[in-house]
Amino acid sequence: MNDHTHFLAELRRRGAVEIRRVVFRHNRTRLLSISKDRVTLNAHACFLSAPPEVLDAVARFVTADPRTAAHRRAVAALRAWPGVEAGLSAARAERPARSPARAAESSGSPEQRSFLRELYARLNASRFGGRLPGELPIRVSHRMARRLGQVRFAGESVSGRAAGAARGGAAPGPGAAAPAAGERRIQEIALSADLFLEGNDRELLDTMLHEMSHVEAFLLHGHRGHGAIWRTVARRVECEARACTRKRVRRRPRGTRAPGRVPANLL
Repeated sequence: MNDHTHFLAELRRRGAVEIRRVVFRHNRTRLLSISKDRVTLNAHACFLSAPPEVLDAVARFVTADPRTAAHRRAVAALRAWPGVEAGLSAARAERPARSPARAAESSGSPEQRSFLRELYARLNASRFGGRLPGELPIRVSHRMARRLGQVRFAGESVSGRAAGAARGGAAPGPGAAAPAAGERRIQEIALSADLFLEGNDRELLDTMLHEMSHVEAFLLHGHRGHGAIWRTVARRVECEARACTRKRVRRRPRGTRAPGRVPANLL
């Protein structure tokens, strides 16, 4: 029996019977994630040398409801194991991170970016009780053809808001990973440049609230998409609790420049 087979057998012996396959990776930040069909566990290679008590925590991470204290204890136990930091450090040394400046590219003007940062801070205080991170990268995109906004974490799109009743959000596709152990973090909020067109001010505010609701639902509850948890947050902060808005949104003609306009006041 090789190390991979032994690891899987130990997990199943501890109750993780739904797992049929384990894929080991030398990730820089992600420790554990589960495929959408719940049968594949993606694990950091450091866990190949994990002692029995850490294997216990891995099994609890797989089997426990993410909303429970048991799951939180499993995450804490995993992150407390010295082998985790050693494994992550080795992966980071081998593959340095991409330039943050490249990830934060935005087509919006400095005034628009400043406006969005201030709007985020004011909404975080007034609608979200300061529960969200104090600052997040907020990008203005001129390439969104149908979506009005989206949230990204760890490089993967987890939510998207589109205009029109016929389209849905950018929910994870087949095989998309669940949140990694202890690694719930937001990479960016991105908003369509079209939201700065005259006549779209209400939709700009609603879309920001929509995406910030995704941030709360994910960071506080591990919830993705437009399910019951996200809808509860959206209703509480008073934005349209739908994946797809039915409101009419102005769009630029193809090939025209992104607007440089900044709304006078949204609140």
